[in-house]
Amino acid sequence: DLDTRSHAASSHGTERMGIPQADSFVPINPLGRDCVAHARMFFNSRDLDLAHAEPGSFSMMPTDAMIADLRRDYAAMAGMIFGDVPDFDAILATVDTLQRSLNESAA
Repeated sequence: DLDTRSHAASSHGTERMGIPQADSFVPINPLGRDCVAHARMFFNSRDLDLAHAEPGSFSMMPTDAMIADLRRDYAAMAGMIFGDVPDFDAILATVDTLQRSLNESAA
C-alpha cells in the first residue's frame, strides 16, 4: 500500500547508516566511478567540480558555512522521517566516516 511504500522510500537512507555490511560498500571503486559519470551526465555544474571527482579526493561533508542552514532544514523536515529521527550530528559523523573510508580505500 501507499503508506508502506512511502515508509520504505523515506527511511531508505537512514536505515543504511546502521547496516553491518556498510564496510563492504566502500572499496567498490568501479561503482564510485559510475556514480561520478552519472552525476556528470545529469548534474554537471561548475560548482560541483565533477571533473576532479576521483577516488581519494571525494568531498561529501558540508562546509562549516553550510551546516547551520542544513541543520535548520533537517529540523524542519524531521516530521517526514518515519520512526526515530537520527541526530543531525550523528548523520554528519557518519558522512565524515564514509568520506574518510572512501578516500582511504583509494590510497
